[in-house]
Amino acid sequence: MNRMRAVIFRKHDGTEALDQAYVPVPQPGAHEVLVRVYAAGSGIGSAAIQIAKLMGCRVITTVGGAEKAAGHGADVIFEHIGGNTFTKSVTCLNKKGRLLTCGATAGRNVTLDLRYLYSKQLSVIGSYMGGLAELKRIIRRMEDERLRPVADRIYPLAQTKQAFQRMVRRENFGKIIKP
Repeated sequence: MNRMRAVIFRKHDGTEALDQAYVPVPQPGAHEVLVRVYAAGSGIGSAAIQIAKLMGCRVITTVGGAEKAAGHGADVIFEHIGGNTFTKSVTCLNKKGRLLTCGATAGRNVTLDLRYLYSKQLSVIGSYMGGLAELKRIIRRMEDERLRPVADRIYPLAQTKQAFQRMVRRENFGKIIKP
């Protein structure tokens, strides 16, 4: 898997909010056996799971912390948290593994033991957004229901505080939507 990307997309055809909440956008090229996805309950994590499965990969996930993944090597790790999760992810990769990162929620600065990088011949890939062709491809996959947005709940604007608290307590699985 060369890259996984994500964009927000709103359809103008009357599709309900749950169906327009989140559109994952992949790059072709994945032939890996095992992909690890951190924060599987997040919007981008749940999208990454679907994309990896659609590409024929075996997926393992974590919810709530990187420590739950200890002892399970992966060919690809999709990491969008940053901080210590990024650092731990490098040690969890198999030889010639790839670490894809597209976020830094838990911290933008990381410590990297370069010995893992060169002795295991690892690749670190940064990814941010996709192009129009990728967006069109992902929309087709949503239309034929091969990919589905995962939304936890819809909150009215007046309940923004409750929605935020739900996210902070990690009670959601998928996107929290405010129409």
